[in-house]
Amino acid sequence: GPGEPSSSPGRAGRRCRGQRWRGHPSRDRPRGHQPLTLHRGNSAAPLSTALSPGSSSRSRNVFFQAVAVFPLPGAVTGACRHHCSDLTSGLSSLKDVLSGRDIFMRLFVPPHVSPTALRGTGDVPAGPASRVALKGGCMAGPGAGSQSHPPSCSILFPQAVLLFQLSALRTWRKHPVLAEKDHVMVVSTSLFVPYPRPAERPAKMGLTTLTLLLVVGPLHTQASPPAGSFQLDYENNCFRKDGAPFRYISGSIHYARVPRPAWRDRLLKMYMSGLSAVQVYVPWNYHEPLPGVYDFAGDRDMEAFLDLTAELGLLVILRPGPYICAEWEMGGLPAWLLWKPDIVLRSSDPAYLAAVDSWLHVLLPKIKPRLYQHGGNIISVQVENEYGSYYACDYGYLRHLLVSFRVLLGSEVLLFTTDDSRVEELRCGTLPGLYATVDFGPGFNVTEAFGAQRQIEPKGPLVNSEYYTGWLDYWGEAHASTSSVRVARGLEDMLQLGANVNMYMFHGGTNFAYWSGADFKNQYKPVTTSYDYDAPLSEAGDPTEKLFAIRTVISKFQPLPAGPMPPATPKYAYGQVALRKYANLLDVLDVLCPSGPIQSQFPLTFEAIKQAHGFVLYRTQLPRDLLDPATLSAPPHSVCDRGYVMLQQGLLGNLSLDSSPLSNWLIYPLAIDTAIQQGWPHTALPKSSSRTRAGPAFYTGTFETPGITWDTFVKFPGWSKGQLWINGCNVGRYWPHRGPQQTLFVPGSVLHVGCPNNITVLELEGAPPDPFLLFLDQPLFNRTLSQRIAATE
Repeated sequence: GPGEPSSSPGRAGRRCRGQRWRGHPSRDRPRGHQPLTLHRGNSAAPLSTALSPGSSSRSRNVFFQAVAVFPLPGAVTGACRHHCSDLTSGLSSLKDVLSGRDIFMRLFVPPHVSPTALRGTGDVPAGPASRVALKGGCMAGPGAGSQSHPPSCSILFPQAVLLFQLSALRTWRKHPVLAEKDHVMVVSTSLFVPYPRPAERPAKMGLTTLTLLLVVGPLHTQASPPAGSFQLDYENNCFRKDGAPFRYISGSIHYARVPRPAWRDRLLKMYMSGLSAVQVYVPWNYHEPLPGVYDFAGDRDMEAFLDLTAELGLLVILRPGPYICAEWEMGGLPAWLLWKPDIVLRSSDPAYLAAVDSWLHVLLPKIKPRLYQHGGNIISVQVENEYGSYYACDYGYLRHLLVSFRVLLGSEVLLFTTDDSRVEELRCGTLPGLYATVDFGPGFNVTEAFGAQRQIEPKGPLVNSEYYTGWLDYWGEAHASTSSVRVARGLEDMLQLGANVNMYMFHGGTNFAYWSGADFKNQYKPVTTSYDYDAPLSEAGDPTEKLFAIRTVISKFQPLPAGPMPPATPKYAYGQVALRKYANLLDVLDVLCPSGPIQSQFPLTFEAIKQAHGFVLYRTQLPRDLLDPATLSAPPHSVCDRGYVMLQQGLLGNLSLDSSPLSNWLIYPLAIDTAIQQGWPHTALPKSSSRTRAGPAFYTGTFETPGITWDTFVKFPGWSKGQLWINGCNVGRYWPHRGPQQTLFVPGSVLHVGCPNNITVLELEGAPPDPFLLFLDQPLFNRTLSQRIAATE
């Protein structure tokens, strides 16, 4: 406790002033309060030194471990009936976080202290150990108080320590009470902000030390992985990593947009660019395709990705949502949430919160061991994403997330929010207890943008969580591009201010399959398959001029890793591959919908038939023969994505023929991806099909690689719009007529050597008379560029 250290070895001080203060633990400390000192032998050292990673106490395997930190009350002098619960309240980071959960602990007394000294007024049970239950931060059970003096439930003290030493632990382990749980480990080391509450405190304690143990798991004979600290320093406007001032320079990468075999290459290039951290989204719908069904295998192995970042020496800024935006399908929210038609997403809607809680109880336990405070490399975790731009502005929802993250991740992890630098968005997107950061690109005034952050966070580090190195592409618009000079200049301006910067994106990758999302900015704006983003690392992971400009700026502020930048991955132009028509879509419904159609009087949405992605065929008979032209119409917003006479995607409302509603529909949910992954149509018998029928059709072809499987880009000369699969992998959507994207990136990892590579194309609008694909060794983004190259060819 606070006070002058004693001259007796092994004692941590003779006097306890019982001081309390309000505010942040690192601020407003009263005069005369001394750091807790740990005595060992004839020397004394501050506790923070003794317990820090790499300290002598760790290296010599001396088991001084901190469980929690707070000053001990005067229990042994008989004053415990007022403040007995103070002993236990410090073991939880916040009283309200416990939410009524029961936590069990044991109270132990050092062997040299007589149990009778603790009996006092009966507030603490006799014996060397007593069981105490914490309910919502209050002490319950024996010794919890009396009718005249109920236990205190609202005080959390800023600093102190619970220690045990291995020699004493061996003695206690012989006690019968510990026979059933004979191992002990550290639970947490935390700083706690006290609740303001006036109270009387005893001036002195009758005991010089009191030891608390949480009996929860094994204690190994070797030193555990060193735990670190990553905290906010409000006085010096910076982060502190292991007690030292720290500034990160980070870049965004999305593991869901990068094939797993390429993870190491991309992360190594980011590390060699001078980055100290990477920022990572976790898309909920990528891992929970159906309620309670989880997928963390293969390309979805998030833990393997995080472990790889640690192996390569990169810190992680994690953004687990539950909403992530990222121009990802539904912002990462699972489509099955919409099975409940009246659900209100990103709000305090009980149905939505129940789904969120279930997901977080699966996800966050995977994250917790990888937090920096537990020896991992995750230094901070974002809660939600740019919530200030959402119409709901539901503070109750943010508070619910805050409590959930604290319960599941602990009190020490740094939680933050990110919002646009506009004041109105910061107002709805921030919450006390979550550190507010901003995002803006090179076109913004740096001083004004950080000034907006200062309106919410007057003190603390400056943070741009999304500094835009480029921008995304929308179908039908020009390829986005941002000059390297502007990006580098803006980065240098922020670093000169001492700001922490994450570059979004540093490597964009690809929206494979159906994962590309859309924006709504006064109109629906779907995102291309490529998420190149004009980023420092291209879609294929190649260093660009922009990367080297950024690397030069970083070198002015911190040393770069030794060694050269890894080169671009090799590419190969496999050339022209002829395709043939396999079948019209209407001729293979028995394969694609083996269970048969759903019958409904009116069309059903994708959500109603529980299909998240892909295609659904809606079919009905017209009520009469049409001798004259008639109008096929639908209410506004009732045809979703793109409509043909054969409708792609879904219907949200009924169709009418000359204002007469059409009824008696047959609805075919098409399992195209499942069939292709099982080898169809390449393993199927040739299909007789009408070559003259219009509408969507499948085309197939094969090619072999010349002994190598290098990355490549496929072009669609004369094709319209559709989907491409290679060896069962859904490479993504193509739409060259719309542009700007003219080629699809094909990772070498999906190709085969020594056997044919199977190509399947679903063309929705019309293939060329002699269909073929062209494999190139470079991408084409702009329509004008592709037309010029086509003319040259």
